[in-house]
Amino acid sequence: MRAGGRSADDVRIGHDPLLGNRLANTDTRNWQGSVGLGYIGERVTSGGSFKAYQFAYGLPVPPESDPVRLRGNRYEGTTRTQVELGSSLFPSLRADATVQDYSHDELDIAGDVQMSFGLRTQTLNLLLRQGALGPFTEGAWGVSGLFKQ
Repeated sequence: MRAGGRSADDVRIGHDPLLGNRLANTDTRNWQGSVGLGYIGERVTSGGSFKAYQFAYGLPVPPESDPVRLRGNRYEGTTRTQVELGSSLFPSLRADATVQDYSHDELDIAGDVQMSFGLRTQTLNLLLRQGALGPFTEGAWGVSGLFKQ
């Protein structure tokens, strides 16, 4: 298990007649956390984790312009499982999978959402180990998939 956060005020700059000593709307806040769990057995090894990240920050804009802020989230789950098959021809099978969900909103000065962005992805990888077979040495067979929404 792991967690943390970060907070920073507007960036300090050398004195500027228009901007002053700080670059307005550049503050940032975020937090992140993760947790994982695993299992090791005689024939099966498996583990997984979950991560979360939330953020909010401003973008610098020219003087006299309306500030723009971003607020968003990223969540990710991963897992890996390996099974020892007990066969000399195909000794093991491994499966890896991930799921990610990312989104952010662009906010105006009143905090109203002006634009939203979101992306969800999933991956799946399968790897079958092959033992020696006649003139062929050891190898692997695999397939991968990436899915986006």
